[in-house]
Amino acid sequence: MSIRFWALLTLMLGGGTLVAQAEDTMPEQAAAEAAESGEAPAAISPAEALARAFFDWAHEQGAAAPEIAVTYRGAVVLTQAEGVEPGAPRELASMSKAITAQCLAGLVEEGRLRWSDTMAARLGWTGAPGAITVAQLVTHSAGLPDRTQEAMPGWLTEGDWRSVAEWPMADLIPTADDTPPGYRYSNENYALLGSVVEAVTGQPYGVACDGVLPAASISETTGAFGPMGGWQAPLADYAMFHAMLYGDRPAQGPATVINAPVVYGLGMVGRPLGEDWIWWHNGMLCMEDVQAAAYSVLWRGGWGVTVAVDSCPGWEGLEALDLALVEALPDE
Repeated sequence: MSIRFWALLTLMLGGGTLVAQAEDTMPEQAAAEAAESGEAPAAISPAEALARAFFDWAHEQGAAAPEIAVTYRGAVVLTQAEGVEPGAPRELASMSKAITAQCLAGLVEEGRLRWSDTMAARLGWTGAPGAITVAQLVTHSAGLPDRTQEAMPGWLTEGDWRSVAEWPMADLIPTADDTPPGYRYSNENYALLGSVVEAVTGQPYGVACDGVLPAASISETTGAFGPMGGWQAPLADYAMFHAMLYGDRPAQGPATVINAPVVYGLGMVGRPLGEDWIWWHNGMLCMEDVQAAAYSVLWRGGWGVTVAVDSCPGWEGLEALDLALVEALPDE
């Protein structure tokens, strides 16, 4: 049986629910209470140290509704939140791409799709665009630009990701005489993959991919972004999904080098560290009507963190978060 099968079975049986929930009291509060009582504060756990680093960052950023789920060796060991109920579905933004990629991986396992299938075969395209493969789309190596950035705000009220399959492509695709495009991140890749899913299954994308992460659902707010960024899920469930399908292993499918040794695989960025692998992805929606960011990472040593906020910290803010979390990691 495949890794995907056992991961899905575990999540369906409730393995994605909280294994050990942290106390409601934050580490800072516990330390303050201990100081007032004259007692020496107990050493905080590695999970609590990661949570403290995250909430310190969130406070510095003024981030709304911060929430964190910490995993250790595939089990959720802590969840904490401020201003939001832990376990409520959170906007995943571009972390939705992993759900789309795993949905496609399932179709490949079932023999209904091949990574080498072309857009000519699946969507009826002609010319250079028709030669684009599913593998190129899933790894952002088709050479497509990202015109969705201008379209997405409008999709919140009218239209959706399906528009991308109707956009002109011929002038944007490198010819056989050109240098291969290599890695070029674009939401258009995953919008087109949604169209491939619908063509293969004969079902709406959200129906066809429902169950890849059982607790996830298409967001009422951002559902128009669908396969490229329209899912929501409880953080603990996403953290389990991430740990079980990506944890400490090489890419399980097509992968493209971003900047050696970093690669883009099935909706995740990864890199080897010695004999180990780490995998991560972030997502951010910075629009007048939607402010949300999420980040999920698996380090070597068995630790993982998935976080979300209802604000837009920017890329520099997310880089600062990553640094803060790495500094809080326990020594190996």
